[in-house]
Parts: sequence; structure tokens; C-alpha cells
Amino acid sequence: MTLVTQWTTMGLMLGSGILIGVILDFYRVVTQRFRLKRWIVSLIDLMYWMVSSLLVFGLLLWSNWGELRFYLFIAICLGFLLYFRWFSQMVIRFIRVLFQLVEWVIHFLGQAVYTVVYIPLSFMARSLWTCARAVARGAWTLVRWVCLPLAWLLGPLVRPLWRRMRPHVDQARSFLRRFGAWWKKKREKGG
Repeated sequence: MTLVTQWTTMGLMLGSGILIGVILDFYRVVTQRFRLKRWIVSLIDLMYWMVSSLLVFGLLLWSNWGELRFYLFIAICLGFLLYFRWFSQMVIRFIRVLFQLVEWVIHFLGQAVYTVVYIPLSFMARSLWTCARAVARGAWTLVRWVCLPLAWLLGPLVRPLWRRMRPHVDQARSFLRRFGAWWKKKREKGG
């Protein structure tokens, strides 16, 4: 192994020690920020060590065909210690700010969808319901005014038919009243 290859490998192992420290800080912030169940923490532990091992041995395989020497372990530990001495607090603050930024963006998008989609659709539904009720009332009034003289003229013929239809009409009225009460309660509750 040439001297250039050794220095390259040493630098890569130093960098991988720093990267392992960054991944560990990310892991620590995630486990502090979110209350995770123990089996999830154990799974994340396993994933951390697998990723760290793959990183180190992948870089080692790429740089010097996987020749493992004692000074490479020293370089990994030195990179890890240098990271925790000089960069750890700054990286932890950055990760926390990043999480807060992501939470803020998600909250902002939720509020935007609520404002842009839900409120206009709710307003349109209420407007359509109000218009439909007004049209139905107007049509009912018109039907009553037109049918009142006809009812007076055709009363003796229609009364037997009305006696048979009345239970069904009462049932329909009852259903419409219950539906109207339910709709009113839902509207008041939903805002």
C-alpha cells in the first residue's frame, strides 16, 4: 500500500468518524424529541450500527481494497472525538432548528389548505343549501297558491285519497324535520 493510499484512507476514516458522530447526534435528537417505544429505539440502534459499519467498511473497501490496520481504528476514534469536542453542540442546534422548521412548514401548509380549500367549500355548501331552501320554500308557496283553489274545487274527490296518503306525508315531514335538526346541529358544531 503506497503512502498516498495510506493518507487517503486515514483521511477517509477520520471523516467517517466525524460522520458517525453526526449520525449519532441526529439519533440522539430524534429519540429525545419524539417519545418512541423501546422496540423502535432498539431497531434504530441496530440501524445506526449497521449504517456506521457499512459506511466505514465501504469507504475502507473503496480506498484501499479493505486492508484493515490498527491506525485506521485510531483515525475513526480521533474523528469521533474531534467531532464531539468541536462540532457536536452546533450540529445538535442545527438539527433541532431543522425539526422546528419542518414542523412550522407542515403547520403552515395545513393552515393554508384549511384556508384555501375547506373554508371556501364550506361557504359554497352553505350558500347552496340556503339557495336550495329558498327555492324550495318559494316553490312550495307557489304550489300552495295554485293548488288552494283546486283543492277547494276537487276537495270532495281528493279527501279519500288524502286520508290514505296522510301517514306517508307525515312520515316524510318527520324525516325532513329530523334531517334539518341534524344538519343545523352539524353546522353549528362544525363552525
